[in-house]
Amino acid sequence: MFPTFELNMNQVRRILLTLLATGMVWTGWSQATETSVNLAVPSDYRIAGLTVLGAEFTDVQAVKLFTGLRVGDDVTIPGDRISAAVRNLWDQRLFSDVSVELAEKRGDDVYLVIRVVEMPRLTQYSFSGVKRGEQETLRGKLDLVRGQIVNENLKVTTQRILQDHFIDKGFFDAKVRVSSTQDSILENAARVDIQIEKGGKNQGGRDSDSGRRQPDSEDAKASDEKRQRASVVAHFQGI
Repeated sequence: MFPTFELNMNQVRRILLTLLATGMVWTGWSQATETSVNLAVPSDYRIAGLTVLGAEFTDVQAVKLFTGLRVGDDVTIPGDRISAAVRNLWDQRLFSDVSVELAEKRGDDVYLVIRVVEMPRLTQYSFSGVKRGEQETLRGKLDLVRGQIVNENLKVTTQRILQDHFIDKGFFDAKVRVSSTQDSILENAARVDIQIEKGGKNQGGRDSDSGRRQPDSEDAKASDEKRQRASVVAHFQGI
């Protein structure tokens, strides 16, 4: 003898919603849908939908504009426009990871997902190795503000400004290290730590031939280009 259960309408609705959410109920969609394309043969499609995921602080419409992709556009997959969209996203220096993925294909229509991982935002920065009074002078040299994106360019630029400051003051052997750590209180936030070793002061004036390699934005650019190349190769993973 099997036990019997009585369900009211609210319970029935909850069960049906659960089944729909888990994909266990057929929706009755008559047109076949697919989630893959043949990457060995470039084919033309129409972008029927464009969704952005991962943009918590960046405007979703801005992310779409960055890619240059629009609903209704014709696009070849695989093709240059998808690769260009990924490069355009990297060029903004707002994200630590980007990809353009296929969510669904219905005939010649494709639904694309732009997936981004945003760079952390600055909550605070601090100095070590110099006295409190000198810290205020150094803060005046920097253009760091709360909410600013913490990326390699910010670190390199901060290091260069401070390094030049100490060289101008005669501290030719000064070392500046800029690092970032995740803020444990706020989500997607980071704090910047600036470590300074001034060394001894040289009284002979600025030595332009000291041989010290000055960091510049080329370091950050090279790092970004390396990640872009890897992303363009893998941006349609899972398609």
